[in-house]
Amino acid sequence: MLLDGHSQESNCCDQIIDELVANDVIIADQQYCIVSFLEKIAIAESLFVIRHHGRLKGILHGKRRRIGRIDTGVVYEQQMKLSDHDDAMVVRRITVELDEPTRDRDHEIHVLSNLPDEVSAKRIAELYRHRWEEETAFNVLQMTLTCEQPGIGHPQAATFLFCMSLLAFNLRQTIFATLFATHEEEDVLESSHFYISKNVSDNTEGMLIAITPDAWANLIPTTIKGIATQLKKIAQGIDLREYTRSSRGRKKKKPVRTGNAGGSHLSTAKLLGLA
Repeated sequence: MLLDGHSQESNCCDQIIDELVANDVIIADQQYCIVSFLEKIAIAESLFVIRHHGRLKGILHGKRRRIGRIDTGVVYEQQMKLSDHDDAMVVRRITVELDEPTRDRDHEIHVLSNLPDEVSAKRIAELYRHRWEEETAFNVLQMTLTCEQPGIGHPQAATFLFCMSLLAFNLRQTIFATLFATHEEEDVLESSHFYISKNVSDNTEGMLIAITPDAWANLIPTTIKGIATQLKKIAQGIDLREYTRSSRGRKKKKPVRTGNAGGSHLSTAKLLGLA
């Protein structure tokens, strides 16, 4: 299936199902809260943590139970039947009454999940909260990993560049996971993603020249546990003060948009006749 800039996320649901294996866990926003999609995930013996969309009414069962607090608010749990059909799927509905409203002014968030009872409602709420890391990931891809092709005449080159940026992002996530495992969380959060990425970019070419393939093979352990141990050993020697992010001044007000205010965006894929 070929998607373009006007396609909705729900159009790729079947492709997601095709890639699933048993016990995979999908964490997604409310645009993926579609009954057929949730049912297909369960049929594939996989699991989901997906925000409840208002279009899915469902039928609530039993009394809502107060589970406890997390950093952002109070967690409740209740069962919900996805439709009024007799054989409709029953899921867990996790609600977080927020201490502070979201940027969309929502005072509570509902999350649907088929994770087993052994996984607590508070844990599920925390899992969904970390989904925002995916939202910020696209900013990192654009600002520090240059994922967008400036020209619009080479769609295959643009796709290749985006895929390479995703690969680089996964490596970056491994770096930060190692830093979080070996340094104070506050120090890692204050580090600049740009400075770290630039340091890797500036030194990679020289290391590839100075270190032979055989030497690299000797440096890299052959097991995942060995690689993790090696990464932590390297991370312990990093001084994060060299990568502290710069403080910025007050943001300037955005100028009033006059050109293209009507939103006459055109899909590149459609213009090229690919969609």
